[in-house]
Amino acid sequence: MTSQLSVKAFRFLVAGLAVYWFSWLFWGGSWEPFGGPFRYLTNWALTLSTVSSLLLLGRSFGLIKGRNDGLIGLTAVLNGMVVMLYWRLYLADPFLVSPTEDTSITAQGWYLHLVGPALQWIDALFIHRSFRKPLESATLSVITLLGYIGWIEWGVSPRVNFPAGKVSTGFPYPFLNDLTLDGRLTFYATNLIMALILLGIFFGLAWVIRSLLEREAP
Repeated sequence: MTSQLSVKAFRFLVAGLAVYWFSWLFWGGSWEPFGGPFRYLTNWALTLSTVSSLLLLGRSFGLIKGRNDGLIGLTAVLNGMVVMLYWRLYLADPFLVSPTEDTSITAQGWYLHLVGPALQWIDALFIHRSFRKPLESATLSVITLLGYIGWIEWGVSPRVNFPAGKVSTGFPYPFLNDLTLDGRLTFYATNLIMALILLGIFFGLAWVIRSLLEREAP
């Protein structure tokens, strides 16, 4: 009973934070220029985190019957991509990810790029014990990332003139505007491969965790 209450409390916390920042995204964020907050992969991941956390909370109360392993795996992978890309670029040069002169990390930034993803991973690995459908998660991950690439290449960049780089304008992350099409394609391909590798790592961790926890269970 105590364990069930703890899971419900944890999922309330995770879902509450996700809904709060998702709501702020819609009503407190800027919708200019074209694409608004959805120019950023981070906010695609936040949307998935909100949906996944609500599904898992509903599951704790018996309102959701399905496991949704494919979606939860996709959420974990996309959050992983956001964390890796953001911190790798930020630590190299904060201006690679910030289009403004203010490169300090806000409370929202810490949540989106570290705390929120970590909470999702904890539930997926230790509570829900997900990653049981890696092929479905891999398919969803590739489709989602290709969708995002198409969105910024053909939807956002042609309609936005900020930030401006050495080669192009309008890509939400400043460093992309310094890359030629070939350079961007290489970057995209590399990160698609990294997403599949990350899913493989999550699958391996989940298998080990499930094995250990099931072995210890009475």
